[in-house]
Amino acid sequence: MPEINYRRDIDGLRAIAVLIVIFYHLDFSLFSGGFIGVDVFFVISGFLITKTIQQDIRADKFTFTRFYVKRIRRIIPALFVTTLTTLIISLYILPVNELKELLASIVSVATFTSNIFFWQHVDYFSTVSDLKPLLHTWSLGIEEQFYLLFPVFMFLTVNLKNNSILFIVLILLASSFALGVSPLAAQHPSANFFLPATRFWELLAGTTLAFIPSRFNLHNIYLKNSAALMGLLIIALGATLLSYKSLFPGINALYPVVGAMLIIHSGKGDKTLIAAFLSIGLIRYIGLISFSLYLWHWPIIALLKNVIFGELTITTKLSALTLTFVLSALSYRFVEQPFRTNQRLKETLHIKSGLIALGSLGAIAIIILLFIFFRAIDQGIKPTPMNKDCFKDEETIKSSENCSFGDIKSNRIFLLFGDSHAAAMYPAFHKLALDEKWRGIIASIDGCPPLFGIFRLDGIGTASNCSGVYADNVKTFVTNNKELIEAVFLTARWPIYEKGAFKNGRLLNETHFLSDQDMRSENAADSSKVLLKALRRTVNFFNALKIRTIIIEPPPKLNLFINSWRERKDVPRTEFIKKRLYLHKALNKLPLVEIIDPINIFCPTERCKMYDAYKPLYTDDNHVSRTGALLFYPLLKSVLNQPPKYNDGNSNE
Repeated sequence: MPEINYRRDIDGLRAIAVLIVIFYHLDFSLFSGGFIGVDVFFVISGFLITKTIQQDIRADKFTFTRFYVKRIRRIIPALFVTTLTTLIISLYILPVNELKELLASIVSVATFTSNIFFWQHVDYFSTVSDLKPLLHTWSLGIEEQFYLLFPVFMFLTVNLKNNSILFIVLILLASSFALGVSPLAAQHPSANFFLPATRFWELLAGTTLAFIPSRFNLHNIYLKNSAALMGLLIIALGATLLSYKSLFPGINALYPVVGAMLIIHSGKGDKTLIAAFLSIGLIRYIGLISFSLYLWHWPIIALLKNVIFGELTITTKLSALTLTFVLSALSYRFVEQPFRTNQRLKETLHIKSGLIALGSLGAIAIIILLFIFFRAIDQGIKPTPMNKDCFKDEETIKSSENCSFGDIKSNRIFLLFGDSHAAAMYPAFHKLALDEKWRGIIASIDGCPPLFGIFRLDGIGTASNCSGVYADNVKTFVTNNKELIEAVFLTARWPIYEKGAFKNGRLLNETHFLSDQDMRSENAADSSKVLLKALRRTVNFFNALKIRTIIIEPPPKLNLFINSWRERKDVPRTEFIKKRLYLHKALNKLPLVEIIDPINIFCPTERCKMYDAYKPLYTDDNHVSRTGALLFYPLLKSVLNQPPKYNDGNSNE
């Protein structure tokens, strides 16, 4: 049985797909929708996998072992090398909290479930996703999950006619597509993006092309050229018109899927002008190394963004692009090709070696995670053992023992209310509660300021908890126990709620931009107004209950993530004062509030420090480490043990 006719134009289409993905990830504004390149790959994969299985079935050569050996030889060697290299470099670059997430993602890569992992941990279009070195492996998870099921489908339908199989495929395709454009999908955009149920239709679109009877092939050369040109234009339109704001996949996924289908279908038989263009040597070569390009480009870009803060310069982007091509060419020549062409190993040995490689990656990641856990590295950003379900339901004094620390039986109670900075500050509060015989109760959700009546405009991830049930439960708990709670500490990364996070003039996802029922806009000034109004509202609430209110100002934000290998770029004290001036004055004007200001312990000289006796004070650029948190201890102890000293409404800055 002859091999499947090699389609040079499909390699060229691969080149187009990978290039628009890379240009999108490099933030070239022209390719604002370049993420659709992955969807083009899905269509190509569905088409080629189906043709391969069809050929083996017709030649009576199909076995599951043979199929998965081909997948192992195609995917695992390059994936193993890029993942291991990424891990090694990340050990020197990423702060511990980010490293732990990377290690967990490596386990998901090894089990081809990274799409599920990232669905649970990140929004693809958020700014924080730019820093995840293995985020791009989500698409491999989708493909491998398809490859687990599709060969079984082909085997079970082997005795059916092609038209019958095509009919079943179309039903499955329509069902998957319908789910992806349903209101349910719109309500859960991250699940819609990452999960296979709403993605399989794209691979099945390629499968459909493989089952279309030859009588439906295009024979008129003018019609073929028109279809191919239209396909390329549709992909180009999607890559340039779509953006992070577009609902995706959903109906917008038709851009890459229909475009790729037109190019693939029109390329059968006589060459079209587009097929000839895609078959040009350089373009075809880029297509040949496209898998390595896809694997290498994102770790390079993500790790650069972890090191370089702000926009990547054009020089940096071109350097990253060059490095991507160099590593990909080497990977294709010395990793991909040797394993794909090696016929000497038995099929069972290929499978065993592939499983060993994946198992090794997972084992290495787990071992390092265990090492971090048992050594309790000082840089850990998750110092609190508190129950993550605290205040998700109504709490009582008894039930809140799961959220308590220090002397649990003490009648003297304070509430630690804040965002992730409250969790980072936990070591200081834990020591305070133990030493002074207080019972501390923590209410902390990442990305949510300790304020009532606000919500985050992005509504992504933990942002959905910034108002509604969580805030109401905290408010109800305090009201019901106002005679028992003596003090509340409000701590947060206040400056980011003042203005939100903008990039190139647009509001970013995971922006921390605040709104309330009276104000909904993407305007930094409005976010600041909402913050100040919510601060007054929250402080007045505690004052009305006669609960002592103490606000903790955050330490200086560093200009880079802290890591021992980097140059120590301490923040000038004057820069810190200038950046916090507006908010510092606003906090000091709040009525009946005590302010804990860390400026003198973090900035005792003209420069704010990052280390204390070689121990890092931060885990990243804004969260304090255990060492950094304990610097607050004397201030906390002094405030708690003295009568209230309210601010006088004036600021010394």
